[in-house]
Amino acid sequence: MTKTIKLIFFDMEGTLFKKVVKSPEGNVAPSAWMLLAQHLGEEALKEEEETREKWTAGLYKGYVEWMEETIMIYKKYGLKMDFFDRVMSSIEYHPGVHETFEELKKQGYKTALISGGFKAQADRARCDLRIDHVFAACELFWTDEGNLLHWNLLPCDYEGKLDFMKLIIKEHGLKPEECA
Repeated sequence: MTKTIKLIFFDMEGTLFKKVVKSPEGNVAPSAWMLLAQHLGEEALKEEEETREKWTAGLYKGYVEWMEETIMIYKKYGLKMDFFDRVMSSIEYHPGVHETFEELKKQGYKTALISGGFKAQADRARCDLRIDHVFAACELFWTDEGNLLHWNLLPCDYEGKLDFMKLIIKEHGLKPEECA
């Protein structure tokens, strides 16, 4: 018996978008998180690296705590909305991503993106690729002057992604075997 796939899940960084990101100024980093810290200066980058080391050592209660500490670094060193937006819009898609999503839509598949990254980048993919559902870990809010004001964080790390997958599967009345 052939299984019929109806819903396809995707990650974002390294899957839809290239993992190595370049800032508009030409700086390169292995993630948008690090690129933002790099832009804020050596001290900010050092503090951001320390949070990654703590994450690797298992010293955080969860992904949300790591993100919160990282965002506090961005706030401390003055991350501006203008630079953030330029970074989010400059991250390149992998070749063939647009064509793949066009074909998936033609064939009637539902699509979902669940990412431990930034909501602004996920929203870009949602619009560009016409993705049906998007969950991203970090949404930033800004003052009228472009300063970091507040944030909304979702536990979209490895374990958290499974919870969001189950939610979307349930909402569509599907079985896990109908998803890829």
